[in-house]
Amino acid sequence: MDVAAKIKKLREEANLSKNQLAKKAGISQSFISAIESNQKHPGIDVMEKICRALGVTLSSFFSDDIPIDRIPPDIGQFAIDKNNQALIRLIQGLKEYGYSNEVISEWIQSMHTSLIELGKKYGTAHNKTAFASNDVSPEDQKTAKKDREKN
Repeated sequence: MDVAAKIKKLREEANLSKNQLAKKAGISQSFISAIESNQKHPGIDVMEKICRALGVTLSSFFSDDIPIDRIPPDIGQFAIDKNNQALIRLIQGLKEYGYSNEVISEWIQSMHTSLIELGKKYGTAHNKTAFASNDVSPEDQKTAKKDREKN
C-alpha cells in the first residue's frame, strides 16, 4: 500500500489543504508534506490522528489492500489488543528507523530462542519465561536465586 498516496487522495477528496489537515490532526504541515512525499513514514499514533482528521478509521484506511476477512483472526486480535500496542509501536519505530522486516524478524527469533534457553536453564516453562522480576513467580525467583548461588 502506498500510504502517502492514499493520505493525499483522501485529503484531496475531503477538499483539505495540507495545512488544514495538519491543524485538524494536530501535527505540523511540514510533517504532512514529508509524509505525502514519502520522506517520512508516520507511526501508528500519527496515523490515528490523520485518519481521525480525515474522518476514517485506521482499519478502513488499510482495508482496501487487505480485506478484513482475509486477516488471520489471531493477527487481528493481536493488533487490536491494547496490551500489544507498545510492542507494535516499537516494531513500527524500528521500521521507521530503517530496519527491514527481515532484520526485525531475526531479532525477535533470536530473543525467542534466548528465552527458550533461559527457560531450560532455570526450569521455567517456555511460556512463563520472563525477565522482569514482577513477571516471575516467587517460586521461580527462589529457584533462579538458588541456581545463581550454586554457580
